Amino acid sequence: MSWKNIVFDRTDIYLNNKPEWLNRISPKCQVPVVQVGHDDWLFGAGGIAGYLDRIPVPPQVLV
Repeated sequence: MSWKNIVFDRTDIYLNNKPEWLNRISPKCQVPVVQVGHDDWLFGAGGIAGYLDRIPVPPQVLV
């Protein structure tokens, strides 16, 4: 996400002490999870990577 200049907030999750809010957004408490819309979330590294691959890279990053 940094490579594509996408601004994001990172929250570290302790797998042995997952927060309750994670249950509400990720049915199986999967991490990583990324919010892609108001109520839309992607789970797992593969799904997130595929989504990021479809986002165009800003021209200044390609230089």
